[in-house]
Amino acid sequence: MKQLFACLALALAAGAASAVDAAGLERTHGEALEAVARSADKAWNERDAQGMAAHYNDAATASIGSVFLTGKAAILDYFSKSFGRLPAGMTHRTEVRRVVRIGELYAADTAVFLEVPDGEQGKRVVREFFTVTLLRPTDKGWEFMAVRSMPLAR
Repeated sequence: MKQLFACLALALAAGAASAVDAAGLERTHGEALEAVARSADKAWNERDAQGMAAHYNDAATASIGSVFLTGKAAILDYFSKSFGRLPAGMTHRTEVRRVVRIGELYAADTAVFLEVPDGEQGKRVVREFFTVTLLRPTDKGWEFMAVRSMPLAR
C-alpha cells in the first residue's frame, strides 16, 4: 500500500496525462465521484457511522490527522466514537478538486471543510483538510481503498 501511495503522489505531482480537472473531467467518472463525495458528506452530516463505513472496502486504510486505521471495522469504530463528540450543527463538505486514473483505480484530491452555523453568514469553516482518496469502481458503485486526510493550519 505504501508503494501504491508513492505512485499516487508522483502521478498527482506530475500532472499525469490521464489527470482530469473541472474543464476536462471525464463526465461519467467525474460525476460519479462527485456523487460519492455527496454521499459521504450526507452520511457524515447525519452522524451515520454505518453509512460512512459502507463507502470503504473491507481492507481499506484511512488516516485522519495522526490517526491511522486499517479495515472497515476499525473505520466504523472510529466514526462511531468521533460522531458522538461532534458539536451540534457541525457539517462536512467535500469539494472534488482533481481526479487521476491509475490503472483500474482512481485518485481524487479533495478539499474537506468542517463548518459550524454562523448566525450572520450561514456557516463558518472551523477546520479544513486536504484529502487524497484512492477509489475503485465495483459492480455496486465505488469503494474507498485508502484515504489520507491531512488537516491544514488555519
